[in-house]
Amino acid sequence: MIYYDFQDTKVGKIKIFANDDALLFLCMGSEFNHDIPDAEHKRTKLIARAFEELDEYFNGERKEFDIPLEFHGTNFKMQVLRFLRTVKFGQVISYGELAKKIHRVNAARSVGNTLATNPLPIFIPCHRVITSDKTIGGFSCGIEIKKFLLELEGVKTSM
Repeated sequence: MIYYDFQDTKVGKIKIFANDDALLFLCMGSEFNHDIPDAEHKRTKLIARAFEELDEYFNGERKEFDIPLEFHGTNFKMQVLRFLRTVKFGQVISYGELAKKIHRVNAARSVGNTLATNPLPIFIPCHRVITSDKTIGGFSCGIEIKKFLLELEGVKTSM
């Protein structure tokens, strides 16, 4: 069974979907209306814990997340998302640098396309990926949210 609940946060409403074992999706900003058919509106212990970790992050009390995540995709997508989880709080990496780190030197555009479908933004910190010229780049949930998250982490941004 898949469950979901939502909560107001410092970046607006966030909706989290989870099964009994892990978080599956996080929706916010322009992506908030994402839905999963047959998901039950229920705040499970796991979803409550996820919102607690997010609150701690937004209040500057948490730099890493402990909550279990479940995500799927092609081998390339899995490489990108797994590597991205190693980019620490307050650090940024360019799309091209990320492509090089996963040994796909010419795949910067593919990295960007993959991040546009990140199922768990914030928990899988795609907001920490910027352009090679150090501008903020894109963000599926909205540039203002990305800018807020980077500034929360102490990263100076230019639009």
